[in-house]
Amino acid sequence: MFRLGFVLLLVCAATLVGWRLLDRDVVAADVEGPLHGVTYAPWAKDQDPLSGKASGIFSFLRTALNEEPPAPIKPRKSQMERDFALLAGKVGSVRTYRTTDGGELMPELAARYGVSSFDVTAPPKPEEFTLRRSRVDVPSALQAMVRTDQLTRLEHSYGKAGFDAIRMLQRSVPNPPDAVAFPENEQDVVRVLEWCDSIGAKAIPYGGGSSVVKGIEPSAAFDKVVTISMRHMDKVLEVDPVSQAARIQGGIYGPAIEDQLRTSPFTMRHYMQAYRCSTLGGWIATRSGGHYATLYTHIDDFVESTRVVTPAGPLETRRLPGSGAGPSPDRMFLGSEGILGIITEAWVRLRKKPTFRASASVRFKDFFSGADAVRDITQAGLYPANCRLLEAREALPNIPWTSTEAVLVLAFEGADHPLDAWMKRALEICEAHGGKADPNAADDENAHRSGAAGAWRNKFIRAPHYSEHAAARGILSSTFETSMTWDRMRDFHTKITKITRDTIKQVTGRDGFVSCRFTHVYPDGPCLYFTFGGLLDKRKQLSCFLYSKWINIRNELRMAGSKHLLRRRLFLYCFDYVYHCFDM
Repeated sequence: MFRLGFVLLLVCAATLVGWRLLDRDVVAADVEGPLHGVTYAPWAKDQDPLSGKASGIFSFLRTALNEEPPAPIKPRKSQMERDFALLAGKVGSVRTYRTTDGGELMPELAARYGVSSFDVTAPPKPEEFTLRRSRVDVPSALQAMVRTDQLTRLEHSYGKAGFDAIRMLQRSVPNPPDAVAFPENEQDVVRVLEWCDSIGAKAIPYGGGSSVVKGIEPSAAFDKVVTISMRHMDKVLEVDPVSQAARIQGGIYGPAIEDQLRTSPFTMRHYMQAYRCSTLGGWIATRSGGHYATLYTHIDDFVESTRVVTPAGPLETRRLPGSGAGPSPDRMFLGSEGILGIITEAWVRLRKKPTFRASASVRFKDFFSGADAVRDITQAGLYPANCRLLEAREALPNIPWTSTEAVLVLAFEGADHPLDAWMKRALEICEAHGGKADPNAADDENAHRSGAAGAWRNKFIRAPHYSEHAAARGILSSTFETSMTWDRMRDFHTKITKITRDTIKQVTGRDGFVSCRFTHVYPDGPCLYFTFGGLLDKRKQLSCFLYSKWINIRNELRMAGSKHLLRRRLFLYCFDYVYHCFDM
């Protein structure tokens, strides 16, 4: 017992000494002259920004000895003032990503100590909006599931695009829905649609609200609007283990599908960037594309049959593995954007959960060398689950932008057999085009989670959560995509990259960034996904405002039109996107 106590004492002493040594002050680099700017976080070492609780060994001991939960510890004005006093004369500007818990104090402190703050528009509060009065009277029979309060109407006014965030930051919601219905079953959907028909109201189906094309936004031309939220119709109703399919309600979110299938050997495995905030009905209505690079790329590949409530009543298509007997009724609703009816259920194909995986990260000297390798991989019929080619600025954000190195994230998965032979052949193809795989790549199941591939993966997962933060700081950031045959890809990529870069400079007066990646790849061509961004001067006033239907730009990109036309359309898109950012 004495020996055990002595050992424990030594371990504790060593731990405390180690913590003390690791907690030493760090001497900053010797830099001549004042810095242009720094990124600043207000939390001290005893504060945890995630939990709002104290961190460190002494805080841990205090918590362990006290049954009462500790009070949230937020940055104090005194400590931030101390920090700004240290920065005065040494730093020109400060950028922060916090607008609450002390972030609202930073402009004042920055001005006091001669440090210019990075402009941040404060997040809106519901009471700061003045919505027009609801133009509908809800009958008593529907009042249990139809709401007209301000917060509910506000939450269902916009999607999740950058320009939606900008308008919310500007407290501008001129056309909210008049009411929002929350049906719990198909009969409720029928009742709500009948009520809408009786009062001449437009009905807008609402899944997760992830739309970036104004698909859930009421038009100013509508006299009355009722949004129908499907959030309560969120169940996996039936699983057919023999045919590997499931009957699922349309209002279910992506994570909930997998959670409810967890006890079965199956998975749907349809992942897209909006996976956490979108629904099965929305996927079908918008023809969503998941992140499998080959084979199971679009929701079309999953749908066996659909059940839809139309203005004429419910309609259910036959559940079939395939049919050559005339037009497919399901194809009417796939991509219909909700204009033909509300998808309440669907039978979708499942597959067994993967037990065999092989992944690798391969570097190429430039994007086009990687593209040649990807073309050969797809035309070889290997069908990798992931085959995502990333341009240098997309894959390697921490290196100088003069680099041309591209990264290919490659992965195979399946439930039936090992995939070493497929991966080996894919890496041979990459090597033939100058690709260099990470060491032991073929044997590393988690290669896609580390290195350059892992950095990109983490950035991609977090990206949707950055939109509001970027908009609040006048940062223009968005995407556009198209598919292109291999013979036209190189020229198209070069031309669109230049046009986008030139347009950002024209609109913002500053250099921005443009990057590209392959999201899906097919034997005859890839899907090119461009990300662009730039920084705006929010205090600059625009002399006029011209509202452009920005979707036209994407159409022009797909058509690969003239350079002049593309430049003009993309300029109008940027113009539209950032207009509401300027006037603070």
